[in-house]
Amino acid sequence: MIDKQFDKYEFYSFSLYLYLYGFFYLFIFNQNLLKIIFINIFFNVLTTYSLNHNIFVLIKHNYWKNNLNDIALPQLISCSTSLITYDYNYYLMIPINTITYLFIEKFYKKENKYSKNLRIILMFLFFISKFIF
Repeated sequence: MIDKQFDKYEFYSFSLYLYLYGFFYLFIFNQNLLKIIFINIFFNVLTTYSLNHNIFVLIKHNYWKNNLNDIALPQLISCSTSLITYDYNYYLMIPINTITYLFIEKFYKKENKYSKNLRIILMFLFFISKFIF
């Protein structure tokens, strides 16, 4: 349920950082070990000083403690499924993301409505971006 003190900006920034770090780590895990270390250190130092945010801030975010089942886990599952299946063709991407959507609907019944709407919007954006790129 949505209470009056729900901060939409914090929610959207949490989701944005979750997807950005997801894309970033998918990119660097395609590099060799030395590049992974240097790029990871450089990126975290850069984001710490420019955005006042790094991977440790995301890991310690209060959603992991206070909103685990209504925001954090549904977003994490949806994000990881979308990012992992993005490079596959539609025959795999659409059914896997649909199954993930139904899984989240079944097991996270008290999911925040903003979280659910954002998951749906991002899923369609991933599908549409497949056509464009």
